[in-house]
Amino acid sequence: MKLNADLIARMATWVEEHGLFPEAAGATVQEFCKVFGISDESYRRWQKKVEFVDALNSAREKYRARTVKTVENALLKAATGVDYEKTKQEGKMMPRTVKTYDPATGNLIKEETVYEMVTTKAVKERVYFPPDVKAAQFVLTNMSGDRWKNKESKDVKVDGKVAGLNIEVADAETADALEKITAPEQ
Repeated sequence: MKLNADLIARMATWVEEHGLFPEAAGATVQEFCKVFGISDESYRRWQKKVEFVDALNSAREKYRARTVKTVENALLKAATGVDYEKTKQEGKMMPRTVKTYDPATGNLIKEETVYEMVTTKAVKERVYFPPDVKAAQFVLTNMSGDRWKNKESKDVKVDGKVAGLNIEVADAETADALEKITAPEQ
């Protein structure tokens, strides 16, 4: 198979949809090669062509951006809870007669009853997933970290002085512990 602009465009479109290694959630190079009917050797050889590499890198970036956006939206929904209406089809099995005719004579050859599902009504129901506290915590500490700090981490500000080391600590407990460690022995 010869590499050309049309093939590169089709490959890039596929990579935008499925990803491609080294993306963590993307397809493997072997899967890519199988889809396009090329060998690993052809893939490696084409890796030396700028237009091929640029097109796949651009497609990988689009795949990555779309995936991140999808996960961000899912995380936000998990953090805030989801409430939506779902339509469920209800039905029952209904008999139907199937007749088979001889094409030459037009005479009935066989008659049988088959059963098929027939929708009798559509039922709407509300589906609710409550907010997930861990997801909410993650969103808040990452999007509004100045207001929603993870209290397990300690803010330590260190600046050097010519005569010694001055350490400023955000909380009293850590300051007391550091003072005991660094206090000169008498």
